[in-house]
Amino acid sequence: RNMEQKKLGNVAFRAGNFQLAVENYSSAIEQDPENFAFRTNRALALIKMNRYSKALDDCNFVLERDETNKKALGHYVTCSKALGKRGQASEADEKFAEFHRSDFSSVVNVLKTW
Repeated sequence: RNMEQKKLGNVAFRAGNFQLAVENYSSAIEQDPENFAFRTNRALALIKMNRYSKALDDCNFVLERDETNKKALGHYVTCSKALGKRGQASEADEKFAEFHRSDFSSVVNVLKTW
């Protein structure tokens, strides 16, 4: 059921219905709270709705458990910059760059989601 909710969230996201995407990802998270993909997907949908504080909560949840999660780190940078948290954004930017120095294509793919 949680993967079905994720798929529905992805469909809603691609259609530009970010609120419905958030609702579906939230349902998936209720079923499997430790699934990082559900949380990073919800964070991106929240970012698209300019709900940066809520998105930051998802990013923090993931990064507290896996500080190398590329999507969470990228979304964290976006949220921190949008919220005017320049110090946090700079630190996250550096961490993000460090993880990707040898993997340029990953950086490009993550940046395309912004």
